[in-house]
Amino acid sequence: MYCYDASGCKVKITEESAKKGNAWDEKEIKKYLEIEKEYTVDHTWLSSKNNFVYLKEVPGISFNAKIFVDAE
Repeated sequence: MYCYDASGCKVKITEESAKKGNAWDEKEIKKYLEIEKEYTVDHTWLSSKNNFVYLKEVPGISFNAKIFVDAE
């Protein structure tokens, strides 16, 4: 995912990108997201270890930026 700071950027998860996460990410994907569905970035948060993405379609939940690819 390249649009880290782009509110409104469109992202999605592919079968391949989903494998870049860990066990926690896998649970979150199954619980909240769909493979190949487009989502809109609300905002991002960068920590010293990870980059987190918040989506407009799933308010209040953060996701590992590694699991996303640009949709466009």
